[in-house]
Amino acid sequence: QTIGDESKKIRKTIGHIVTTAASKDKLKGWQPVLKELLKMLESNKYEHVDGAFNALCKICEDEPERLDSQDLGRPLNTMLPLFIKFFVHPKEPIRRYALGAVNQFLGPNMPQALRANMTGYLKGLFVLTKDSSVQIRKRICQAFVLLLDNEVNALLPHLKKVMEFMITSTGDKNEEVALEACEFWTSVCEQQVHNNLDPAILNSYLRVLVPILLKGMVYSPLDLIGRMGADEDDSHVPDREQDIAPRHHSAKV
Repeated sequence: QTIGDESKKIRKTIGHIVTTAASKDKLKGWQPVLKELLKMLESNKYEHVDGAFNALCKICEDEPERLDSQDLGRPLNTMLPLFIKFFVHPKEPIRRYALGAVNQFLGPNMPQALRANMTGYLKGLFVLTKDSSVQIRKRICQAFVLLLDNEVNALLPHLKKVMEFMITSTGDKNEEVALEACEFWTSVCEQQVHNNLDPAILNSYLRVLVPILLKGMVYSPLDLIGRMGADEDDSHVPDREQDIAPRHHSAKV
């Protein structure tokens, strides 16, 4: 019960202990604990829901494959539709937990439990696109990038809404949101090359998108100060490996 303690610090500490032990055991024999944590999500006490979600999110992050294993009874079949319902919870931390937990399963080996709930998941994502939380908007951008990379057919019927949200996010005042959104356009280009995504889809948005991207490239006064001296002639100095190796920003769930 201490996982639902009134103290957030205690809740997080107990959650860390529980999830560390669960991961060490690879969740073997932890089915009763999972059921109890899921039951706590139905509590009317915010502290119980927060504590349970904190632990469940860590378990989803540490053991995503095990949660879809037959020997555990495939708990994801119960967990994912329940998590999606919390996308509309009135408390921002709970919405953030729920979205982050589901997003853990958006990789190349997407479980059947998520595919079966894809309609509800997408519906929940579109509701969250109006959320004022920076962290939630970041997670939505990450979700759309992962879906485009791994489940593009699920996005195609909704691509207009997705594109419009990502254009808005590319121009977001928060730099973290804008950077996550920029990943989407890279993925769109890759889909055109490798999976024959119709180039007309992106072309129709270039008139709006390009000015936003160019605006994001403008250096602030602090950037310019940091670059002072960067243009000095150093042709006589041999290039280091990190000077010439390409660097790519990658989204993290």
